[in-house]
Amino acid sequence: MFENVLMAGIIYIYRMMLRRNFLVLSSSTCVYLAGCSSTSDNTSSPSDTTDESQKSQNQYLEIRNLTENEVNLSLKVEGSDSVILQEDSEVGIGQTVTFPLQITEEGKYDLTVSRSGGNEVSQTLVIGDYDLEHAPNVIIEVRDEKIEIVELE
Repeated sequence: MFENVLMAGIIYIYRMMLRRNFLVLSSSTCVYLAGCSSTSDNTSSPSDTTDESQKSQNQYLEIRNLTENEVNLSLKVEGSDSVILQEDSEVGIGQTVTFPLQITEEGKYDLTVSRSGGNEVSQTLVIGDYDLEHAPNVIIEVRDEKIEIVELE
């Protein structure tokens, strides 16, 4: 009888040790896989190593044709002293076309979108330091009645 109680106690302690090891191992694995641990000696911030071309690489201008017809559009993005983007594009029915938006400096930029034989719309994009770091993206939705410009942050 004593041997059975002793054996049950040993088994209980063994299982608790296994459980504790499992919990420690699984929680450390979850933290590691989630990217919450820091094993890098890199102490520089992303802004220290990011140049202007990397800042603007994720910026885009997207045209969505929501009409029942193919549309021909002219796009122009101008800064205070230069043209950043100038494109003529043919966008098919239900098609989406994307252009890189290479803005590398803070400031105001005028975006003009015009439809051949139709309407024209302009909007001023105000780009700050935050926008450069987080890639401002602009979506242009072409509808039957109007053209709508949406700036995403």
